[in-house]
Amino acid sequence: MLSWATSNLNDAQFKDEVSLETFKSLLNVALQYDEDHHLEYVAILVHYLQDMEFQQRIATPKLLDDLVTLMLEFEARLQPDDIEAVFQELATSKNADTVTSDEAQVLLLAQLIGLLSAASSTDVFARNFNIRSPVIERLEAKLRAPWESAHPSTICACVMVGNLAMSDEVCIDMVKIMELHLRLITILKKSDKPALLYAAAGFMRHLTFPEANRAVLADAGLMEACCRMLVLDDPSVRGEAAAMLCKLVTGNFYNIEKVMYETVGPDTEAVDSEISAETVIFSHIVEQALAPSAPLPSTTMKNPMIELGRTIVAMLRYLGRPNAEKDVEAVQIQILQIPQIAKPIAQLVRQRFYPEARSEGLLGLGLLAQTMEGAAAIAEEIKEDSGLLETIKEHANATEAGIAQQAPTTASRDHQNAIVLLQALQNNAVRELQEAVGEVLRTSRLTKWTQYSRIRQSLSKHQRDNSTWRRSSGDNSVMSSPGRDSPGRVRDLTRRATEAALTTPGRARTSTYLADPNDDRPRTPVRVREVIGDFEQVSPRTVKESPARERLKGKGMKRTSTAPA
Repeated sequence: MLSWATSNLNDAQFKDEVSLETFKSLLNVALQYDEDHHLEYVAILVHYLQDMEFQQRIATPKLLDDLVTLMLEFEARLQPDDIEAVFQELATSKNADTVTSDEAQVLLLAQLIGLLSAASSTDVFARNFNIRSPVIERLEAKLRAPWESAHPSTICACVMVGNLAMSDEVCIDMVKIMELHLRLITILKKSDKPALLYAAAGFMRHLTFPEANRAVLADAGLMEACCRMLVLDDPSVRGEAAAMLCKLVTGNFYNIEKVMYETVGPDTEAVDSEISAETVIFSHIVEQALAPSAPLPSTTMKNPMIELGRTIVAMLRYLGRPNAEKDVEAVQIQILQIPQIAKPIAQLVRQRFYPEARSEGLLGLGLLAQTMEGAAAIAEEIKEDSGLLETIKEHANATEAGIAQQAPTTASRDHQNAIVLLQALQNNAVRELQEAVGEVLRTSRLTKWTQYSRIRQSLSKHQRDNSTWRRSSGDNSVMSSPGRDSPGRVRDLTRRATEAALTTPGRARTSTYLADPNDDRPRTPVRVREVIGDFEQVSPRTVKESPARERLKGKGMKRTSTAPA
């Protein structure tokens, strides 16, 4: 009768005080555990929790603590086979061979975990809880348990604790004081549960945002863990691994050197015996960027091909910065020696779903083309894929009217990047390509260096911003209630009422960022002034004087000590 009455409540009744009091009373009854009716009680509670507004009303210390207790006790009563079934139910990707469970207890626990995770995405949760709240400390204890004993509730712990990683200060404390990253890295290196890997990776990715954390995380083995995750089958897990690598190398020469000189390690070889443990991380990144991947369950999830291409561009961006303090020549030489180095960046340009990634791809090719060797790599790619040059021409020949019809900032940036790229190719590429590129430059709306000079003059006052790659708040991928259109990740995992799933944590709650389509509040926008700043030290005059070819024939690579103090 109670179940029937609850399912027939109208919106006003569902959200009034009577419903809240009924929920509290029913939760108390469920905690007493009546074997004959326990599942019915939990099903009614889950029905209430599916409402996003109701989730905010239960984000109080007493109610959330009781709900976590209910989840842990429910989980403790399940058999090992049921526990495994819950992990499968929470997985973001399911193929034709995946067997879903029809057991009520499995479906209900999966729902409960997903909905409690969703409740932690609300503003009320952020106001009412911190890392010292008793219920958060209970969840933290789940993270500190041996990885072999991880249960589905560990997924919920990753999400809820991760949703408190909303500032640099908290993230740094979680790494340098609480040392939560050590447990998370162990999970990422050892677990074979996609749902757990996805949640732990989402939490870990937020810990990579503070620059002060990046070298520490890399030294703790996060890069090797990411390399292992890249060879797993689940595309959402691969995407998270790629996004973490991109963040680790952003503006961090110490980590860029690790990528260029260190190896993937034995954990990757254990998953894929065809990949040697001695494979250099950067070679692995290039290979995995070109590897086929299963479709993502949601477009808001990280795309591994896109994120790995952005990783390479982030490295080129740092190495091409004006007035770089580090000796980057050896790394630049090593990058140019990697086969197919241009192909992952070209993929960013050729795809049309992620406009920001396309802009970064044009920038990356432009940076690569500033040397004879890089231009030759692009020329080889154009020979294999003639559509690449056509795509570049399309952006270079964009008219004022065409740019106005698109997103003005993105279209204008793409046009500028394409012009600079073509000019570099004309200066450095083979004769056949020079002729084709020259024709485009002659017919573009602003020929040759007229456009380039105008951009430099109009934006020169902003060059001091070129090296600024910091965020103002945090990750804008915020979890939300299943089935809702607001930003978040729980909705990506919860596909029906009987298979609510958990998500990885989010960050800034005031943004409308929807992840990959605009990419990484885990992403740093490419501003036009950054584009010009990146090319400031490699204008056509300095390109001709570049000793890149002599360096390739001359001294070897010596790694410098750049570890942070």
